[in-house]
Amino acid sequence: MYFTPIVALGLMALGAPVEKKAAPVRIASVESRVDDKKLKMGDPKPALRAELEDALSGVDWKREGVGAPFEVLAVLADAESAVTREGARVRCVVQVVIREPSGAILGTVSGTARGHDKTPSRAALEREVLEAAAESASAAIPEAVRRSRRGR
Repeated sequence: MYFTPIVALGLMALGAPVEKKAAPVRIASVESRVDDKKLKMGDPKPALRAELEDALSGVDWKREGVGAPFEVLAVLADAESAVTREGARVRCVVQVVIREPSGAILGTVSGTARGHDKTPSRAALEREVLEAAAESASAAIPEAVRRSRRGR
């Protein structure tokens, strides 16, 4: 009998909407310097944007000590994809420019990844390598922002 009010309060608390604070980062642009014809996956920009969004949404910005807003401009700077007798080989380089919303540059980071698969399935391997390069670049962003803002 005494548990009813406690359970009701608990259910109300669970049902209450939780406001999630927006991440301080915004992806301003995603580009590619790689000819789409070089990649089996086609246009890499949507995949790169999705990978960056996923990687950046997983960062605990409060724990990283980054609260003020900033923007990133990402580019697939280089990619190689080929099938040889040994299988598929892929390499991707993602470069990210980090800037204040005003446009002032905070820094740059990059991520590189390579992959090899004995099967000739290049498109899947390209996506995996692009994901790893984007995650590598994203992992360096919080430190680059902190370092730049400390120097001001």
